[in-house]
Amino acid sequence: MLTLAVEASTMQPSLALLRGDELIAERAWTETRRGGRMLFGELRALLDDAGSSLSEVDRYVCGRGPGIFSSLRMALTAVRAAALPGQAEVYALSSGEALAWAWIVHGQAKRVGVVGDARRGAFWLGLFERQHAAPTCVEDWRLVAPERLAAAVGSDALLVTSDLERVTALWESQQPRAGSMPAFTAAMPQARHLGACALHRIGEGIQSEALEPLYMHPAVDPPKVHASG
Repeated sequence: MLTLAVEASTMQPSLALLRGDELIAERAWTETRRGGRMLFGELRALLDDAGSSLSEVDRYVCGRGPGIFSSLRMALTAVRAAALPGQAEVYALSSGEALAWAWIVHGQAKRVGVVGDARRGAFWLGLFERQHAAPTCVEDWRLVAPERLAAAVGSDALLVTSDLERVTALWESQQPRAGSMPAFTAAMPQARHLGACALHRIGEGIQSEALEPLYMHPAVDPPKVHASG
């Protein structure tokens, strides 16, 4: 079975093509603008490298963040459209879980906290633990104030972020309330890990997550307009 994995939660997106659990080809690039505008050109290049076509893809895997909302939305829309002609499967999971997979499966970490700047003075956080050599989400994605991060993850967790500059700036903006900054490990989620993690989840009978970007803040109702007169 041919699987195409698309990871677009950061300004360094990637693509991976896998046959079974074997990596056939991959591409990674740096976006110059938000919105995933380079995705389609890179996809054509990936398929050319592999000597393949979209008609041969049996399953699409897409990261859903947290991350850059516009890029995630475009990636999810693109894979759903590409899957329609052949009725290929579409599977979504969090991009943060791909980061946890990289450090738990390949880095041998036992506990990983994936962190990002959620704006409005808060971090987003997902917590994963090593169980049967694979990551299991033990604390689902949530918002955490900087001063509560250490207590939320525990002292034994490896803190990983794909946006070290913004995470550091947020922490420093909260001084002295947040206390001393913990050690963050900078890493980007990769499509190859996203695909491998999805294949593991599918093998365990875990269903796809929603085919829409993760958005950490609750929706804000528009202001009410009162008639005058």
